[in-house]
Amino acid sequence: MSCDLKLNDLLELSKVYAPEYNMPELHDRVLVFDVMQDGWETHAILASSEHGDDSVNVEENPGQISTTISNEVLQDVKNGSNSDGEVSVEVESNEIKPEVERNIETGSTSGQDSSTSLNNESQNETATLVASDENQLAQGSTYSTENFEYSKKGILRQHKIFVHSSWLAVQSKYFRSLFYSGMKESSSKEVHVKVSECEEATHLMLLEATYKADILNGATVEELLAVLELADKYDVKFVFKKCKYVLQTRVTTLDICKQVMHVIKEKHSFGDVEDLAATMQVTMGGNFTPLENHWQVEKFTSQSQPFVQYLLGSSNLQTRCENTVFQALMHWMEVNNVDPTSLEKDS
Repeated sequence: MSCDLKLNDLLELSKVYAPEYNMPELHDRVLVFDVMQDGWETHAILASSEHGDDSVNVEENPGQISTTISNEVLQDVKNGSNSDGEVSVEVESNEIKPEVERNIETGSTSGQDSSTSLNNESQNETATLVASDENQLAQGSTYSTENFEYSKKGILRQHKIFVHSSWLAVQSKYFRSLFYSGMKESSSKEVHVKVSECEEATHLMLLEATYKADILNGATVEELLAVLELADKYDVKFVFKKCKYVLQTRVTTLDICKQVMHVIKEKHSFGDVEDLAATMQVTMGGNFTPLENHWQVEKFTSQSQPFVQYLLGSSNLQTRCENTVFQALMHWMEVNNVDPTSLEKDS
């Protein structure tokens, strides 16, 4: 008789931290998502280059430490996984604030600091907004000094979430490096991570999923793919797997298969997705059976290279003659002007 925990026990164990998400009682850190205007990374990098800086740093204020985690650090953390862009981390030494922002709230819309603007138009817009903020403060309005400081930094709004650093660290090498790097932020209560506005909701969903993976059961295909990409970027392996398993139940149409294939094999080249690809092959094969009726039409020739390779390799694809598979591949390469040697390199 086995001494191992039963499946139900393991499922219960995986949910042990679920009730603690964003709860103040047992937390040891506050993770702050500073929501930035889309494109802020490019602006910051170009502005840094103009000033001759070797790395992108956010302006430092008294009592605040600012650091940058570069692509190279993310690559080291993930042991070769791909990541897009840089993640800038700011750590503040102030005390934890009681108010917790759990939903997306509308804050300042000032955009990027004028010091990192790329043209006169954006500089003027930022200057106007900052001047407006100064006027409100001077006139004694209820507009907070904190919001004014955020707008000067280009922060649109913030989300402060109570987290447990050890729980995140054991799930992700990125979070382990973030919280236990030995730098000053290792002992700071608030850890700031800048995120683009277009990825705001996805970051919130990813973080909640590290505590409550079942929230992904009701997510849309678009949300699942977005979280899948972030989970790969931050090396949150179990969230990545959860997204993959939920997607396996969704790839029931050709359009969804194309959508998923674009992310996992065209936009990226994820390795641990062959079970998802095998599930898609069932749907793909059914949509192109028999192959003789489809290989000469646009429905087939308009597909991407990874899609065609997985389709023609599907055991669910039926054909009256095995040579039809070869004919279909040659026809697709001719229509799309694909060099046969490129397929050999990719295979």
